[in-house]
Amino acid sequence: MNYYYDVLLNFDQTHFWKFYEWEDTDPLILVKKIPLFYVSHETIIDFFRYHICLEECFLSQVAHKSIYQNDKSEVYATFLLSDSKNALAVQADCHGNVTHLSRLLIRDENHLNEFIYTLSLTIIPYHVMKKRQKYISSFRQYEMIRENILSELKMLVNEKNIFKFRYLYYELTHQDGDNIDKMFEEMQHKLSSLDKNQLLKINYLIQLSYHRV
Repeated sequence: MNYYYDVLLNFDQTHFWKFYEWEDTDPLILVKKIPLFYVSHETIIDFFRYHICLEECFLSQVAHKSIYQNDKSEVYATFLLSDSKNALAVQADCHGNVTHLSRLLIRDENHLNEFIYTLSLTIIPYHVMKKRQKYISSFRQYEMIRENILSELKMLVNEKNIFKFRYLYYELTHQDGDNIDKMFEEMQHKLSSLDKNQLLKINYLIQLSYHRV
């Protein structure tokens, strides 16, 4: 088996941040030794887009093969994949379910993608499950704004601040509404498709509403 050494990874529970958006508060771990596999571009895309379940014949090869700087005995399997252009780290549980993904720092990704040419292509046996609900492709700051807006909407519903809720509903949908539950559902859906300028506008309106003249 081939290994890569001393790689910093970010196994965030819900997001798949690019290296330049990592923060000190993220669950960063230093892996001293980790299995490495050269795979097809199609395999990389599957891991990006879908929930994956690894077959036992492969899972047993990578189980407890990684060495961490700090104790990570609870982690069943961690390994790296590269198609020579894209690289990612994968964590899986004892049932073969891929639980976390991480991108790499640019220096590691470049070095790994150069080294990968010396390896033979590996066909990893796995099952494609359901599509990932949230594949983060926008900048982190805008995702945080999106989450802040959603939190504000939930708070308005809980506090029964209907006037402000309807105002934001109109700004988001350019419609009026009466059914709060339906309006909230529509706003959630709308939020997922807003571009950065629209997000900044809604966020500004929320901030402005807290300013007292």
